[in-house]
Amino acid sequence: MRPEISDQIRRVWPALGKVETQQVVEQFRLTIKEMIDEHFRIDPAATPRSQGDDLCQAVEPQPGRYQQGEPTHAVRAA
Repeated sequence: MRPEISDQIRRVWPALGKVETQQVVEQFRLTIKEMIDEHFRIDPAATPRSQGDDLCQAVEPQPGRYQQGEPTHAVRAA
């Protein structure tokens, strides 16, 4: 912070009344909270939409003998 601004703050802050200082502190608190909420998206998330007409159902393969990830029978070399 520039020194001249710091000096102005030191002169103005004590001149404010109790109500004004509380308003400044509360506004500062709300501003910081809003910045944090926006940065981390802490605010309540919107409820997810239900599946729309533009989405297709997931394609699931029919169960079979050799599903991906299942071991195959060992083959003995001749």
